[in-house]
Amino acid sequence: MGFQASLLINLSNFSLQKLEIYPITKAKKDIWNEMVLSVLGTKQGNKKSVIADGGFFAYDNYTRSARQRTVPIINPRSGLEEKVKEKLEEASVNIEWFDSQNSKDFKTLLEEFEEIVGEAVEKSLNYDDFKVERSKIEHIFKIANEIFGMKDLHIYSKRTALWRAYAAVYVSTLFYQFLERNEINPHRAMGLLSHKKDAW
Repeated sequence: MGFQASLLINLSNFSLQKLEIYPITKAKKDIWNEMVLSVLGTKQGNKKSVIADGGFFAYDNYTRSARQRTVPIINPRSGLEEKVKEKLEEASVNIEWFDSQNSKDFKTLLEEFEEIVGEAVEKSLNYDDFKVERSKIEHIFKIANEIFGMKDLHIYSKRTALWRAYAAVYVSTLFYQFLERNEINPHRAMGLLSHKKDAW
C-alpha cells in the first residue's frame, strides 16, 4: 500500500507549517479539511489564500474554504471552470460568522464573504497567473527529492515515512530560504548539489 505526503508551506517566508502522510487512497477532500481548513480556517479572523494543484479539485474544497475565510486557488479541471464559478457564487454564507446582533457587523461580514467568494472565483479561474508562486513550491519539492533523498525513500511504516519526509522537507525549506536571501538561482544550486544527494 502506498503513501502520499501532503505539505502546507507558508510562501511569505517559505516555512513548513504542516506535513502529514496519508494512505494513497485517502480522499483529497478529507486531506484538504485536515491540512488546510483545520489549520487556516477561521470564522472571523484574517482571511488566507492557499494555492493547490488540480489534485485537490473538488467543489467542496472551494465552498468550504470560502465559508472559513480561506481563498482556495485550486486549478479547476478543464471544461469545469464555469461550474466552479457557479458553485462558489451559490455558496451559502457560514451562519456561524454572524453571532453578533449588531446589524453593522452583519453587513460587514456579509460583504467580506462576498469578497472572498469573488477572489476565489477570479484567482482559481486565472490559476496560470500564479506560476511564480507555484515554481517556488516546486523548487522546495525538487530540493527535497534531488538533494535530500526524499524520492528514494523505501519505507514501509507511516511513522518512519513521516519523520524521514519531515526532515527532508524541513531542511529543504531552510535551504530554499538561504537561496532566496542570497539571491542564488535554485536551478543552479540544485544542479551543483543533486549529485551529492542522500544527505542522510
